[in-house]
Amino acid sequence: MSGRSIKCNITPDGRLFIVDPGLDCLPLIKKLKPDFRLQAVHPSPGFVPSFQRTRRIFMPEIAPDKLPILDTARLWELHERALKEGIESRYSNNGVSLLDLKIELARRELQRCGLCGWKCGVNRFKEKGRCGLGPGAYYDEPFVHVAEEAVITPCAMIRLAGCALTCVFCQARESCAPQPLKQLGSGLWDALASDEYFPRAAALEFGGGNPDESACAILEALAAAPGPLRLPVVMNDNGYASPVLYRLLDGVVDVWLADFKYGNDECGRKLSGVGNYVEVAEEGLRQMCGQKAKTIVRMLVLPGHVECCHEKTLEKLAVFRGKIWLSIIDSYVPDWKARNHPDLNRLVSEGEIVRLRESARSHGLRDVAEAGEEFWKGE
Repeated sequence: MSGRSIKCNITPDGRLFIVDPGLDCLPLIKKLKPDFRLQAVHPSPGFVPSFQRTRRIFMPEIAPDKLPILDTARLWELHERALKEGIESRYSNNGVSLLDLKIELARRELQRCGLCGWKCGVNRFKEKGRCGLGPGAYYDEPFVHVAEEAVITPCAMIRLAGCALTCVFCQARESCAPQPLKQLGSGLWDALASDEYFPRAAALEFGGGNPDESACAILEALAAAPGPLRLPVVMNDNGYASPVLYRLLDGVVDVWLADFKYGNDECGRKLSGVGNYVEVAEEGLRQMCGQKAKTIVRMLVLPGHVECCHEKTLEKLAVFRGKIWLSIIDSYVPDWKARNHPDLNRLVSEGEIVRLRESARSHGLRDVAEAGEEFWKGE
């Protein structure tokens, strides 16, 4: 924790924004804002993460040594059946677990990768995909985030390298390229257990960069997680994943924390380098809402994009009202290449934020900031 660098942005009017503040930032935050209080809403003490249940669902008809040679279509058939039945085995090590099956399917997916919206088809065991990643996953210094949505704060944050998007306003560009970082694996749990801060975490979040492209390594890491781990697993998704990614993580993720960045493809192409963002994001949302996991949709308000993007996004999200929680992010600061775009080289106005909050209410969308304990009890 002590080695983590802290990134800050100072606005023209003198306001300080700490990017991804952790527990180690609390003394500074309280000094700058003495009335600061950590907002946190946790699941019940008896909460069991989905992945813990999934790795206790066994299929005795599959011997472990036969798993690598079975037909992929057959494995998906068994996967869907196990997800539907969801029966935990009374006997440990009785055949292959559903989590083992997901790992095998994820490894096969990497041979012709289609995890993100690019579906580049690259064999990531031999070369890197559009995301810049091979078969492994790499993460930055983990920390406990104190400024996520209250229902997942404070969370143990695992920031993974690689991303299929090239957002000009990205605040985590340093994490997108696989630098000399740590490789994700079973050693993650030793790192978390050795730090005094992590026992205070109420959730485990995989962020980035973007974690979708590292799904195989995430599944492998969770398979090695300690049995007593009871933190909900949060997947911070950029909204540009393919349906197979959501199938692989169904029954593993407890909370989808998904972006919905744009309301039209022109802005997606100009600002993130992809031409089909809206279609992919809508399909991804359908996939998420078809699972038992909770879904929070984040909308980072971009200056000048209320009409072309955010109003249209709210109309699309209204179809999923009652199944999602909305998080309107009003803390945009020009970063990375955003200063080269005249429409993005300013802060968001109060009027833009107020307009979108009123529009969200008119569409019947639930604000996650007002969720309270209902978030963990309801749908």
